[in-house]
Amino acid sequence: MKTQIFTFCFLFIFSLIAAQTIQTFPTQNGVTSIFPNQSIKTVAPNTLNIYNHNSSGIQEIFPSQVIRTNPQSGVKQVYNTNNGIPEIAPVKVIKPNNLGGYDVFETSNGIPNISPSQTIKASPNGTFKVHPNQNGIQSINPSQAIKPTQHGFDIIQYKSGLPELFPSKTIKIKD
Repeated sequence: MKTQIFTFCFLFIFSLIAAQTIQTFPTQNGVTSIFPNQSIKTVAPNTLNIYNHNSSGIQEIFPSQVIRTNPQSGVKQVYNTNNGIPEIAPVKVIKPNNLGGYDVFETSNGIPNISPSQTIKASPNGTFKVHPNQNGIQSINPSQAIKPTQHGFDIIQYKSGLPELFPSKTIKIKD
């Protein structure tokens, strides 16, 4: 589940910037690790590959997921991979919504569910908040926030509607 959440955060951030590569770094008590645990790279127009890293920061050979974007509609489809080869059906579909954010849909055999599992909303201070949905009803409190920083973004978890003191992940723009 955490991998899926961070995959979505990567995807969302990638839609905001035009970088070729970004990486996430775990944090502990607000201190960012020197080793990344995931990278996302543009490999072709409208195609991104997500690579996991081992605990020493070494990138896996094959991507764990592939994200394809429809340039006309902005709809993004997330595919799991087997030895770098994308599966036939997407595991998630991410659609722009009318409020300037995104709705995230889980899929069953490649067909998106009727109701989104998450909604991303922009706040006035430039932070994007991830709200879980249950049976089509959006939670009042966010589960996490994507906050812009000088060098990238911080992922901040929420508990009982309150943000944690330190970010759980830091996302840095590599190039």
